[in-house]
Amino acid sequence: MPRLLTAFLLLPLFAQAQPLVWAPGSEAMEIGRQVEVLEDPQGAFTFEQVSGPAMHGSFSRPGNTNLILGYTLSVFWARFTLNNPTDHPLMLEIAQAGLPDCDLYFRDDSGRVVLKKAGSNTVFHEREVKSSFQVFPLPPGQRDYYVRLTTNSGPIPLRIDAPQAYEDKANFQKFIYGIYLGLMLFVLLSNIFYFISLRETLYLVNALLVLIFTCYSMVVVDGFVVYFFPKVDMLFWYTAIPAFGVTVQTIYCLWFLEVKKYRPRLYQAVSVLIVVYALWFLLKNFLSFPIQQPINTLQALLSFIVMGYVGVKVGKSGNRFGYYFALTYFVYFLLVLAEAMYINTGKPEYILGLSYSGHATVFEALLLTFLLTKRFEWEKDEVEKKRREAQDELIEQIRENERIVRDQNIILEEKVKQRTTDLIRANDDLNVSLNTVEVERAKSDKLLLNILPSVIAEELKESGKTEPLTIKRASVLFTDFKEFTSKAQHFSAEELVEELNVCYEQFDNICAHYGVEKIKTIGDSYMAAGGLPLPSADSVENTVRAALRMAAFIVERKRERERQGKPYFEMRTGIHTGPVVAGVVGKHKFQYDIWGDTVNLASRMESSGEVGRVNISGHTKALLGDRFGCIPRGEVNVKGLGLVEMYWVQEAEAH
Repeated sequence: MPRLLTAFLLLPLFAQAQPLVWAPGSEAMEIGRQVEVLEDPQGAFTFEQVSGPAMHGSFSRPGNTNLILGYTLSVFWARFTLNNPTDHPLMLEIAQAGLPDCDLYFRDDSGRVVLKKAGSNTVFHEREVKSSFQVFPLPPGQRDYYVRLTTNSGPIPLRIDAPQAYEDKANFQKFIYGIYLGLMLFVLLSNIFYFISLRETLYLVNALLVLIFTCYSMVVVDGFVVYFFPKVDMLFWYTAIPAFGVTVQTIYCLWFLEVKKYRPRLYQAVSVLIVVYALWFLLKNFLSFPIQQPINTLQALLSFIVMGYVGVKVGKSGNRFGYYFALTYFVYFLLVLAEAMYINTGKPEYILGLSYSGHATVFEALLLTFLLTKRFEWEKDEVEKKRREAQDELIEQIRENERIVRDQNIILEEKVKQRTTDLIRANDDLNVSLNTVEVERAKSDKLLLNILPSVIAEELKESGKTEPLTIKRASVLFTDFKEFTSKAQHFSAEELVEELNVCYEQFDNICAHYGVEKIKTIGDSYMAAGGLPLPSADSVENTVRAALRMAAFIVERKRERERQGKPYFEMRTGIHTGPVVAGVVGKHKFQYDIWGDTVNLASRMESSGEVGRVNISGHTKALLGDRFGCIPRGEVNVKGLGLVEMYWVQEAEAH
């Protein structure tokens, strides 16, 4: 009986004595479930105390893949025994960047205590292994290791790596961090560029959001900020960034979704919540970390719910962006849930070594920027719609004026009949009026022919309206000057307009020569189409000839201006053939225009092309047959359309 009691009392010692054995040839070993932990609430224990036999039974094994120590100011000691039978050191990686203190203790072969320090309170350059995580080399042989640490409430994965495996993983992780920063920097600069170009303040606010997302990943979650700012106060920014970010995100939500316009009472309620957020951001610094961090977490959860709710409510009130906004934050929330699962279970593992919160910030930054761009596009479409309605009203007014003129002519004729005594004078007055009308009519007819195709103009004059037509085969041509915005800065205003006029006049002449109908110019883009308004058997070939002439003219124009030392333009050209709808729109100003998928694909032909070359679709090539020499490009991935077969057209026709 005494022997049994003694064995029972020594059981914790034997359990602790079971070492982790490193298998030679292995690359990594997760040790979170095997580590034993002791809480030191006052932080008073020394290494000699916790490593002594008296405290062996005070350690407990949490049994989680990742250590989760919670919101506390306590010091924790983690203990494990490792048998390293190799002749080289292994690497202990504590994969949590935000630990304020993280010190490793063990005894060397002579029994001397060895202390290695890491953690955010240790200057980055003073750490033995320069990593955003806490990394220590473990010497060969069997030893007891003790890690003294304080927590920031996040999960603490522990693993042991072979030196080369760790080096490869660390280099790959730095590469991923670089890719992440590159993407976020691209989105940030894009928003700043849009703000400078369009003078829309929302782009500047969105740029601030992108910066906050980036800082959140660099400091709060992935912690690689130390590579750039070695002396950064991690614990301060760990609590400051989420509180500030929630405030800015909620302000952006109200602004972007125009909540004040669509839901005034909801706007007032959320505004009060923003004031609470701002006050918490200012007051939190007077509270301890175990109080700050849980409130930050609850505040972030509340912000997800509030912004999703606001998005749905605004969407129901007529702002279609509300639903997209809510969906964006729902996906963000799903990624945060994946992060929470990883914290508690270690699964699913991070994708490419970047946290799920890091992936969420990339997704959020890209999608919010996309939604912001689409919002301004849709607002522009609404303005264009109102402009067309105003044009329709003007045309109606012109028709009313014509009716009044006709009525007035009838009155004048009656007066002529009634006043025979004043026949000569009245006849002279009438001739003057008729001459004036004819002159104005001739001017009107000439102006109309400059705006509309002759067939359409005649139809409009005869019936006062035109019927839209479906053209079964039209070859739509697009040109666009490469990097127009940046190159235009090298022209004065007069030079820019003069140069564009020279190019467009030449394009007009080329189109007239080949029977191609000019549709319109859109900034630096020129749009024309062959085979309309009247179909012709050779419209496809003539459109390609016109495109080659245009491209050749721009190339020659470039050479001429280079010789003169003047700035020049370079141009892409694209053609696609297919059905379109053609018609006249507008009241105040007539516009002959075409619509349809053919127009969109022709535009993609241009944007997928190269300077000085004519890019055509596979369908246009099939209609050309062997009449032109073409170089196949294969199937090219076109945004929004998938794979599209394309060809380069050679400068000369095949014989």
